[in-house]
Amino acid sequence: MENTSSALRTIVQPFYMKASIVLMGISLFFFILDLLENILIPISFGLMLAILLNPVVNKLISWKFPKLVAIGISLLLSLAFVFALISFIYGQVETIVENSEGFEERGTDILEGVQAWITNTLGFDKEKQLEALNDLANQSKDYIGSFLDSAFTILSSTLLVFIYIFMFLLYKPLFVNFFFEVFGESQQAKVQSVLMSSKVAIQGYVVGLMLEMLIMAVLNSIAYLIIGVDYAILLGIICAILNLVPYIGGIIGVLLPIAMYLLTGGTDLTTPIVIASVYTGIQLVDNYFIVPKVVSSKVSINAFAAIIIIFLGGALWGIAGMFLSILFIAILKIIFENVESLQPWAKILGDDLKGAEQLKNSR
Repeated sequence: MENTSSALRTIVQPFYMKASIVLMGISLFFFILDLLENILIPISFGLMLAILLNPVVNKLISWKFPKLVAIGISLLLSLAFVFALISFIYGQVETIVENSEGFEERGTDILEGVQAWITNTLGFDKEKQLEALNDLANQSKDYIGSFLDSAFTILSSTLLVFIYIFMFLLYKPLFVNFFFEVFGESQQAKVQSVLMSSKVAIQGYVVGLMLEMLIMAVLNSIAYLIIGVDYAILLGIICAILNLVPYIGGIIGVLLPIAMYLLTGGTDLTTPIVIASVYTGIQLVDNYFIVPKVVSSKVSINAFAAIIIIFLGGALWGIAGMFLSILFIAILKIIFENVESLQPWAKILGDDLKGAEQLKNSR
């Protein structure tokens, strides 16, 4: 009798107690993520890139290369790619700096012209315009500061990221065996499914992003060459890279070629409108064709959940959080799919509208 009453007391818990415990757990989890940001960001990128390079390492091992040599070659190839990209961008920027003597004077003339137009057309004098710009700058400081801090964290941790990549690739069997042993033999199939699905999702998503970036760089460069914008290829590549940064990247991406056109002597005011229109058209192609076919299909996260997760990731870890958040939620979705009690969470994160409609109509 005592055992029965004890069991009932254990099972029946007030909702507010359960909700409080869950909220406390979530708060503690995010507090730890924020506290350990500088440690966890390099580890996360290291794990992601290690999974991406794993097929290359396996291929080299199949060609009879020793494991350490295969890992070393993979890291050298990735470093060579990064170095070549940075060298190209640096060389192009250096050329711009060398030819930028008239940029400051041209920029001052443009700013004065815009201020005069606003004053004559809208009735705002220069003092009010400066006050509005100062207010906007003050409001943007926190976001820009977070953005720069996150970017600096990524750049300053580059060497550490490659060390983590090496460690993850070298000790991969230890990590895989750990998960199998922790969950026991009865859960072997589910653990195998989660690990394989997570690996495929991460590899597909990152490769998809790189392919998207390449396509966008080509489309942007061709468009800017046709329009006649100076340094079209450099701008095309930079805008393609910025496109990986949600929201803020698109804004900078459309302003950059317009600013370059005006600073290099462009006087036709219809050209900036053409640049903005073409960029918007390319973005529509990206959002409605390239991303769904090349990127989003690898993780199957609906747009509503993706937007919320990206904002949460940006608030937590800045630009790095925006980039990593989709991968983290994709892995969580895979875990939810393999745990029966959590499957409703996987469905609300997914994009299977047809399945949801069929289930709704069957009830």
